Amino acid sequence: MDNADDAGILCRVIRATLIFILGLWATSSWASDPLNAMGLTATTGAADGYLDDAACSQCHRQKFESYQAVGMSQSLRRPVNSRPMERFGESFFHAPSHNYYAIVKEGDSLIFERYQRDRQGEKINALTLPISWVMGSGNRARSYLYQTQWGELYQLPLGWYSEDSKWEMSPGFEFADHPGVHRRVPRECMFCHNAFPDVADESDDFLRPDRFPDELPEGTGCQRCHGPGAEHVRSVLRGDPADTIRAHVVNPAKLTPARRDSVCFQCHMLPSVAVPGARRFDRDLYSFRPGQLISDYLVHVNATQQGVEDEERFEINHHGYRMWSSACYQRSGGELGCISCHDPHRKPDSTTFRAEVSDVCGECHEAPDHSAQLDGVRTCVDCHMPTRRTRDVVHVTMTDHRIARGPFDFDALVLPLEKKAPVITGVEILNPDLALDREERMTYRTVPALRVGVSVDSAAQALDAIWPNASSVPLIPGYERINAALAQRDFSRAEGLASSLLDQYSEEPLLWTVHGVALLGLGDAEAAEESLRRSSRLLATPESEYNLGLALYLQKKTEQALGSFEHAIDMRPIMTNAWKYRALCQSALGKREDARNAWKRALELSPARADLYRGMVEILRSLEDMKTAQRYLDHGRAVVANPRELTDLYCDEFECSAR
Repeated sequence: MDNADDAGILCRVIRATLIFILGLWATSSWASDPLNAMGLTATTGAADGYLDDAACSQCHRQKFESYQAVGMSQSLRRPVNSRPMERFGESFFHAPSHNYYAIVKEGDSLIFERYQRDRQGEKINALTLPISWVMGSGNRARSYLYQTQWGELYQLPLGWYSEDSKWEMSPGFEFADHPGVHRRVPRECMFCHNAFPDVADESDDFLRPDRFPDELPEGTGCQRCHGPGAEHVRSVLRGDPADTIRAHVVNPAKLTPARRDSVCFQCHMLPSVAVPGARRFDRDLYSFRPGQLISDYLVHVNATQQGVEDEERFEINHHGYRMWSSACYQRSGGELGCISCHDPHRKPDSTTFRAEVSDVCGECHEAPDHSAQLDGVRTCVDCHMPTRRTRDVVHVTMTDHRIARGPFDFDALVLPLEKKAPVITGVEILNPDLALDREERMTYRTVPALRVGVSVDSAAQALDAIWPNASSVPLIPGYERINAALAQRDFSRAEGLASSLLDQYSEEPLLWTVHGVALLGLGDAEAAEESLRRSSRLLATPESEYNLGLALYLQKKTEQALGSFEHAIDMRPIMTNAWKYRALCQSALGKREDARNAWKRALELSPARADLYRGMVEILRSLEDMKTAQRYLDHGRAVVANPRELTDLYCDEFECSAR
């Protein structure tokens, strides 16, 4: 008896048992939803109809259990549930930023530590944060996330790299001016690193804050590829006909080629990590369902990079893009797809997998004469899909899915690379045949560029040409125009654009926030206060509260300003600028000890900022703690990017002064 027969018998037994139970409870609340009999609850919000993936194991146990060895199933885990592989407690020094890092295991918990050392070798600016989530299977690498009580997620700078079994900086943190502990993880990032969470309707709108519930699914589960399973399970429990049961779930193998590949491409099509494509403006994040076309959900773009030919621009998430670029894929007429080679339910056997893939190649190509084969080359994959080092994550090598003729210098492809920040020279729609009119094509090219700060002037001008009338611009492109104007410090233009959009979207809190920021830039703190209060009444966020604090501080409403800064800190405890202005307010109110503690916390969060060392030295001077003031001044001069910003400060054991 094969596994399908086993699963079918098990399902019939479960169904018969539960139908009997439901009959006994027909007059009770259990009868309102068959899922109650199994103790299951379906999600009802922005991502509705999903179940805990463990429900799938009741009828599909073998596939469920084998899937647990697949990297996708381990894409996000609580520390207690992540598979141990790291050497916790080791110290890693990142010379460009003068920081020491470690991840320490304490019982079932993981703790992130970062500190620096002063001239005497003593720890200074020490910071610890609890690790809430482990991101990544560890097959190649792992990252670590901190979650605030308000629900924001932040990626921490230290990563584990499995190929060399070592700690290094996570991608994007390699340089001296890396984002520290302030790189927020947006929903768009988590979209591909986990199953959908149970969240309220419209909370996944682009203009809503990137917040996550305390409880998240652990891993990219069954339903990301097969669709929400609640109605499928209900149908089983009701005893519906087999065709009805199957109709409530998606089998990607039975979809048309474009829809089949869209299941994989929802996460594995990323032509450029530096410039991700924009989601369709009428789609919320969790609205994609298997069986839909990915091009109806988002518009992929490709970015050209200075000094790197497209064929050589190989990145860690290039599986789908490189395969899509292959002549084999383009000429196969839909016959070749991801699942031609990959069974997503099982981890490949490394000793046989390449030979299995070569059998797929043999369906179209005659086997070549390998009598003159290179040493170590035994399969089609060995020669035509070589292992390469990725440019964006330089401590990792991956199989290149761009099926190419070669020949290749295999050793050269995996040589160490120096991480370089990419210089983007152009952005184009990936698929030129995508059905977009001229305005749409220009918009979906320019919005991704604006979001990552590429060619801001020309991109903003392009949007202006499409919508010369500011009052007619759609909400999301209009919001991006405001951000572009703020980035250019064109506060007058930002205020005008925001005012025009607010005429149409007066209940959008984020528009009121950027309107208030523009007014602050124009020096109108009183008007800014009004807009920012409106924003906070609609939806208080760390940004609205912080900027409201600034508006109040500039009007010398110090007590009120302090309250707003503290509210921002309650929501986002790692908000450095809120700690800075908290310190300034406390100093103004005569609370100098509290101010010193606030300056200390600000430096722990951002230990490379000259303005924070200046504030710390000045508050210590006022407290007549000259020795500690000298310590921070000496250290600041050693670690800030421009020590000249502190050269006018002088401290000795008697006094500190500016000179």
